[in-house]
Amino acid sequence: MKYRVIALSVVLGFSTLSAAENENGFEVAAGIGKYFYDETRLDDASMGVLSLGYRFNKNWQAEIIWGNPDTDLSPTNADIDTDWGALRGLYHFN
Repeated sequence: MKYRVIALSVVLGFSTLSAAENENGFEVAAGIGKYFYDETRLDDASMGVLSLGYRFNKNWQAEIIWGNPDTDLSPTNADIDTDWGALRGLYHFN
């Protein structure tokens, strides 16, 4: 199954709960995203997104992201529950 993912990290600006001035520590974020299925019979799905990250210093951060884009299979409208996750390293420019 070929699909294309564009998880719009409009995650409310990934509104972190920790202050931006902190150089290190944990960050928690929540928001919304969109999962686009390409060339399949699956409908595109909106999802809630949760993120937990750890900032090592002012530039480097590791982050785990989880979302749950529930979709339907066309034309039967069968409900398909999926999970989406990512582990990523981030570099923050000044």
